[in-house]
Amino acid sequence: MRAGGVFAVTVELVEALGADTLVYATLADGTAFTARLDGAHVVARGDQLALSPTQALHVFDAGTGKRVN
Repeated sequence: MRAGGVFAVTVELVEALGADTLVYATLADGTAFTARLDGAHVVARGDQLALSPTQALHVFDAGTGKRVN
């Protein structure tokens, strides 16, 4: 994470769902990261994005899949 709560990610997969766009990405250390963006965003595999949470941030345990916050 960069200063100011910004996550620098590399886009791996994009799902354009109409009203929403789901972006599956990785952080610099290889950690998986998923973001839900407004459907108007045009994002492609390989794009470098700087994302910051504007409403909510949910963190899940990779082993159990359970929410940890």
